[in-house]
Amino acid sequence: MEDDAICLKSSVDKITENFYIANYTVSSYCASLKFGTASKSGFRNIKVENCQIFDSRPPTEGIMFTGLPDHYIEDVVMENIHLSYTGFRDLDVKDRIVPKDEARYPEQLFFGTLPSYGMYLRHVKGLTVKNVSMELRDHDNRPAIVMDDVTESSFEKLHFDIQPSAGSSILITNGKKLKFDQLFSSREVEYLMKVKGADSQNIKL
Repeated sequence: MEDDAICLKSSVDKITENFYIANYTVSSYCASLKFGTASKSGFRNIKVENCQIFDSRPPTEGIMFTGLPDHYIEDVVMENIHLSYTGFRDLDVKDRIVPKDEARYPEQLFFGTLPSYGMYLRHVKGLTVKNVSMELRDHDNRPAIVMDDVTESSFEKLHFDIQPSAGSSILITNGKKLKFDQLFSSREVEYLMKVKGADSQNIKL
């Protein structure tokens, strides 16, 4: 499929809410599961379970939650998920600043190659991630997870592949009130978790 496979939109003055999506198998060279891009009034109370997604478009594959300053993506739960990633070997993007443009239509390709191979989280609040594994099918020198302005969130029972050249498994910038428990890395890396930013505080491991 050359367009988004499952795509919920919010283009009128009413929240898109109360959807149940389950028991599907889908492939897409764009976004296999997407909320937006039209997101005028937002999304609420949507459950997705027991699904298989394959052959998403590289190198933008992965999970990306990106809100806006003071307009967070809130109260998302991710549980019992296995993710398998292509691996793009040695990409010089670990320190890349992902662009922001609130006035632009936020097509996912606008963000370019992400600084993480697994999850990129920005302006997110109240995220719960539990029993999630991230597998690499080939070498990739990026961290598994990169966060920027993530708050009041918890991460439990995470298994992830990592290459020593990644430098860190998880990179946090300006994170607040974060809790981590039972993190399992496939290989040793210099930093299991690297935290930076003057606003980072109350992070428990």
